[in-house]
Amino acid sequence: MSERARDRLKSLLERFERRRDVTLPLGKNNLNKRVDTLFMHHFSYEKNTKTHTEKNIGLEEAVHGRILENESGTYFAVEETIQESAWHGCRCFRDLCVIDMDKVATLALDSELARFDISDGLFLDLETTGLAGGTGTVPFMIGLGYFEGSKFKLQQLFARDYNEERAVLTALQKLAHGKNFLVTFNGKAFDINLLSTRFIMNRLPNTFDSYRHCDLLPICRKLFSHRLADRSLLAVEETILGYERENDVPGYEIPKRYFLWLNSKNGLYLKDVFLHNKQDILSMVALIGALTELISPGININHHPGDLLQVGRMLLHQGKEEEAFFFFKKATEGKHSGIARDARKELSLLYKRKGNWTEATAIWEDMLRRNPADSFAAIELAKWYEHHVGRPDKALVYTEMALDVTDQSKVQEELEHRKKRLLKKISNRETFNKKSSFRSDYYQE
Repeated sequence: MSERARDRLKSLLERFERRRDVTLPLGKNNLNKRVDTLFMHHFSYEKNTKTHTEKNIGLEEAVHGRILENESGTYFAVEETIQESAWHGCRCFRDLCVIDMDKVATLALDSELARFDISDGLFLDLETTGLAGGTGTVPFMIGLGYFEGSKFKLQQLFARDYNEERAVLTALQKLAHGKNFLVTFNGKAFDINLLSTRFIMNRLPNTFDSYRHCDLLPICRKLFSHRLADRSLLAVEETILGYERENDVPGYEIPKRYFLWLNSKNGLYLKDVFLHNKQDILSMVALIGALTELISPGININHHPGDLLQVGRMLLHQGKEEEAFFFFKKATEGKHSGIARDARKELSLLYKRKGNWTEATAIWEDMLRRNPADSFAAIELAKWYEHHVGRPDKALVYTEMALDVTDQSKVQEELEHRKKRLLKKISNRETFNKKSSFRSDYYQE
């Protein structure tokens, strides 16, 4: 086997290892063992599915739901009420029913959301026959959640066969009536586009055309990417909510489970799928609570300083400088030196923008005391002494400090140009001083 083929096989095995949650032998010389281990895991999974087939129980026995009917036909539905005393990870539903919608509007970059109450929202998650989207992908399960007072209502609409899709979509339209916005995780890129296609295919009006939308995935990418293993909902649950699923069915396996159900009508194939969908919905509710708390000044003492730094950047990008100032200040107090340094940088630039040079220069000098190799602080002090104090000699000192530690060619070019300009200013000033001294001596004589 060529080295290139070996590397390719190694890469594929690593991907299968992550997706199958199985540990394969490491090392360049263990490829055969890794392939054997993978196939043993695969056959173990097939054996388990055969066990399911042997048991073969009905859907209503495996999942506590019932068959409902509307003008488009019949479908299967699961309904559950989550009490206000329930917890999901580190979040209690008693606190989640009073979410600050002003904060949701800030997170979603949509001021219209501030007009609503959390009870006006619909949490939505789909389980589909594939992840590619398009006309061939069918949402066979639609998970929905919404608040009624202090209680959270969960409903899962399931198409037992393809011919029940229209009935499921009709039920979705009725449940969504009276709601004003959606909350999803990657819904803007996948769920809503797929539903739009399915409404068209079933000749139904698109219920969500006028709905506002809060997609939590891009928000989590913006605020938590610095410490997430990946951008999946599972990673967010574990890192942000302190919630770890047990025996959860992997998302990539769900389409296969549905196809097995279609062939066998064995409800055991779907039991874990319903649970997976329920956990997705509950995690979105808990997550929006965690996010709104994070961006609320005064109650973020124990938050990760990196999260506070990212919140400050988000608020600054929205023009909310006073709020951004608070979060940058809090981030500088953390024990993570790299994050604290970045927070001081952002804070100093905010002071600079406001013309508060005393505070800005104090931060730059402090940054250099902490790390003499901090080129950003040296460059900013060089600019300060050249353009605002009129001390090209001091500016030259900081410029040379920055040159000694900078390895970026573009920055080096700019610093060399600055150095030449400063040397010229110093030379001109010395020449001027000599002429002034000569004239003074001449007139004294």
